[in-house]
Amino acid sequence: MSSHASRPSHLIALLAVVACVALTPRPAAASTINWRIFMTVHGNGVGFPPGFIPLPGDAPQPFTIPNGTPMIVDLSFDSNTPNTCPPGTGGVYNIGGASGNTASMHFLGADFGAFGGIESGVLGPCGGAALFAGLRLFVSSQSPIQFIPTPGFGNFFITLPNPSVVSGLPTVLPTDPFISGASHFGDANQLVFESVQIRTVPEPATLLLVAAGGVLTAFRRRRKTTAID
Repeated sequence: MSSHASRPSHLIALLAVVACVALTPRPAAASTINWRIFMTVHGNGVGFPPGFIPLPGDAPQPFTIPNGTPMIVDLSFDSNTPNTCPPGTGGVYNIGGASGNTASMHFLGADFGAFGGIESGVLGPCGGAALFAGLRLFVSSQSPIQFIPTPGFGNFFITLPNPSVVSGLPTVLPTDPFISGASHFGDANQLVFESVQIRTVPEPATLLLVAAGGVLTAFRRRRKTTAID
C-alpha cells in the first residue's frame, strides 16, 4: 500500500528534476537561433530522378518536379555573429565555414550541404543599409539534382524577417510561422516556389518541458479514471 502511495510523489519529484534541468540557464546556447524553412516547389530539374540508379557514364537528364514537392532548409546561427561589411554598407553574416553557423537543405529525399550568408540591406552584399534581410545560399551538387552555384550569387535567396536595426541581424520571427518568399537562380534547374514558411525550432530544454508536461497530464488522467472506477 505504501509503495503504491509513494509513486505519485516519486513521479512529481522526477518531473521537478527535469524542469530544473531544462530551466537551468545556459549562456553559451542562449544566443543560438534555430529556424526551419518549409517550402513547396514545382518545376523542372536536371540530374537523376529519385529512385533512378545511374550507371557509370550516364549523363544527367531533365525530369519533372511535381506540384507541392517539399523543400526544407535548416538554419542555425548565433545572434552575436559579426558583420563582415564596412560600416554604413549593410550587413553580411556568414553561414558555413569557420563561422560556426550552419545551413542544410533536404529535397527530393536527399540532404544537401549549403553555405552563404544572411544579408542585411539592399543592392546585394554590402550594397547599402536598409531594414531588409535575406538568406543567400550556395547549395552543393549531388544526386538526384544538380545545383551549380553562380559565383557571387549562389542558388537561392530566401527573404527573412526585417532586422530590428538597420544592417542588423534578424533574430526574431514577428509571427510563427512567418510567411516569406524565395527565388532560385544560377543553374539549369527551373523551380517555382509555391509557399515559404519560416518556423522556430524549439530548443531541447523546451522539448523536455513539453514532454514532462505530457507525462504529468497523462498520469493525472489515469489517476482520475482509476479513482472513478
